[in-house]
Amino acid sequence: MSRKTVLITGANGQLGNSLVKVFNDSLFKVIKTSFSKNDLIDIQLDLISKDSISTVMKTVEPDFIINCCACTNVDYCEINKKKAHDINVESVKNLLSTMPNNAKLIHISTDYIFDGLKPPYSENSTPNPINYYGKTKLEAENLIRSSQRNYTIIRVSNLFSEFIDFSTNKLNWILSSLKNEKKIFAATDIVSKPTFTASVAHLIRKIIPYKNNLIINYSGQNSLSFFEFSILISKVFNLNKELIIPVSKSELNFQAPRPFDTSLNTDLVNTLINDCNIYETEYSLKIIKDILK
Repeated sequence: MSRKTVLITGANGQLGNSLVKVFNDSLFKVIKTSFSKNDLIDIQLDLISKDSISTVMKTVEPDFIINCCACTNVDYCEINKKKAHDINVESVKNLLSTMPNNAKLIHISTDYIFDGLKPPYSENSTPNPINYYGKTKLEAENLIRSSQRNYTIIRVSNLFSEFIDFSTNKLNWILSSLKNEKKIFAATDIVSKPTFTASVAHLIRKIIPYKNNLIINYSGQNSLSFFEFSILISKVFNLNKELIIPVSKSELNFQAPRPFDTSLNTDLVNTLINDCNIYETEYSLKIIKDILK
């Protein structure tokens, strides 16, 4: 089999870092791109600039594009709608219009396209986002589905990883707070299935050979409130759970509304792929604890 070229957008992020580790072998040539340049990035890429993307696509000629680039700060998106739309929608439009005809786009979407009222959500559930972040991610999905391009859309939930220096990694914030004896006010009425980025990266590697266009849900095994997730982290890492204070989301002064329970149904991916690593959250956290030793 000839070596395939995989271009990763948002390679600076926690999922991007997991993907680089998983695809780092002789079967794939990995091109790491990001808006922010550093020594770990191969190409600095501005996805808002169609000319920039076009130049990179012609130079690299990727077989697969894994799009991890997104503005995922829900409150920021609510306040900065144009910026959120540029990053989450316009960038996808630019990718679709410049990617090689025979390439495949693997796009990372979110459980936040759902309203949280009738979980668990399957791939056939009707989206109804209640915040602007979710609306932009749904708009991007619809662009991809109507594009006549080869694609796989993977909806994920509440990503966490061993890359604890990322501000988007909630595990980082919880660990840092508890280690520094700071109280955490954790919502009991925001529920999802926390998902280990390494398992997402392994899933993407397994799903790449599939020829048909797909939309799949992928998450961890357990539906947990943010309070329950925080308590579980304190247990695994032997930290003081008394610092974790249960509150309702209405007490946290969010700028954007949060859905109650966006737990994803993962039956389809279990059917498609043997050993697709739908991990228990505690098991994933123990893996990370061992990595961080």
